[in-house]
Amino acid sequence: MKKLLLLSIITLFLFTSSLAQNFGWVNYQSKIPKFPNDTVYIGDYEAVASFTDVFFVDDNEGWVTTWDLSNNNMDSATILHTIDGGENWEVQIVPSPCNTIWMLNKNVGYAGSQDGRIYKTTDGGENWLFHSIPASPIMDISFPPDGEIGYAVVNNSTYLFKIKPDTLERILLSNPNFYISVTCPAENEVWFIGGGGMRYYNGDTIVFSSPYTCGYLSSIEFTSTTLGWVSNDCQLQGYYEPLDSWVVIAGLSDPSTALCALGENHVWVVGYNGLLMNTHNAKDFKRLDDGHAEVNVVWETPEHPYGDGLYRAVHASSVNNVFVVGNRKTILKYTEVSAIEDKLHNTLKFEIYPNPSINQFKVSCLKFTVKNANIELFDLKGRKLLEKQILKGSEEVTVDVSGFKSGVYFCRLIMENKSVTKKLIIQK
Repeated sequence: MKKLLLLSIITLFLFTSSLAQNFGWVNYQSKIPKFPNDTVYIGDYEAVASFTDVFFVDDNEGWVTTWDLSNNNMDSATILHTIDGGENWEVQIVPSPCNTIWMLNKNVGYAGSQDGRIYKTTDGGENWLFHSIPASPIMDISFPPDGEIGYAVVNNSTYLFKIKPDTLERILLSNPNFYISVTCPAENEVWFIGGGGMRYYNGDTIVFSSPYTCGYLSSIEFTSTTLGWVSNDCQLQGYYEPLDSWVVIAGLSDPSTALCALGENHVWVVGYNGLLMNTHNAKDFKRLDDGHAEVNVVWETPEHPYGDGLYRAVHASSVNNVFVVGNRKTILKYTEVSAIEDKLHNTLKFEIYPNPSINQFKVSCLKFTVKNANIELFDLKGRKLLEKQILKGSEEVTVDVSGFKSGVYFCRLIMENKSVTKKLIIQK
């Protein structure tokens, strides 16, 4: 009887927990600010900017590259930046439209442009400065975990490009190709693809690899030197050692454009006509001794609010924090959709007043019942301007902003590893 009662309690707990954690895709288009030339008219046709790539360094801070539609203007373009998981975005200016972005941390990163230039930032995107010029459209950039040396592939080139902190090294290939995707789980373990071909670079020589092809290869991702995935027009394949051990692990309803892997098991794939699918056991495949394959990978095709649009990029900072970007200013986020902020607000009664503020503002809450609670204030560049610890049991906290200029800021409440961010306006 005690065992039955215990089982019932556990079952009830799991059931209520599943109700409390309801995850799904949310359309974040309404969160996007206006930016230069995001919409232009060519006669009666309305052209809306596309988002080309996305990169997050954690669940809160990320960047999205965009196109400038003003007659293919190459003088300037926009990168969008968020520090609160997509709830608010600031507009950063980059010298020309970029196809790809990779951030090494919150400050240092690289963006590759359509006009063949690589830009670098050392201040989180406040300034994007010229780094080097491969001279053809930059299609993809990749760095190994915790590495300062990465790689770039470009359209129609006879080179693979090694990105160093201050220089660019050219690695000669045997013939030009339209290279579109690169991945490097280690500095001298590089895979890159273009058209129907794949190549592998070990830091010394370049050799061919031969996955099954049914159309153009579109995206490749390795999470270790022995485990990776590649997608093309009609299928997804998984890799394990030796060099050419590729196994078909999924068919695709539409051509893919990008895939993203998190760890060994979590893979997301996006593409044309709203293609969006994912798995949580991505490594569950192997080739048998008789040459056949055993594939137990289970795929999900979750409903999403965008219909049959074109997705161009996907990035996951954690299992339940995934961003997808695409045509016509599309940003989707996989997140908890059971009103996590409402639950936090109901618990903490997090309010800012007065807002707008002049010299100080107050943060009110129902009651802080833990020791580790903090208020942080950020500017639009994502720079932390102050941090104030909240004493356990406090119901109201006063924050001095007398030394701050007029403008828009973000106030973040952090408690029990969860955070809620609200916009604060200072007017003087």
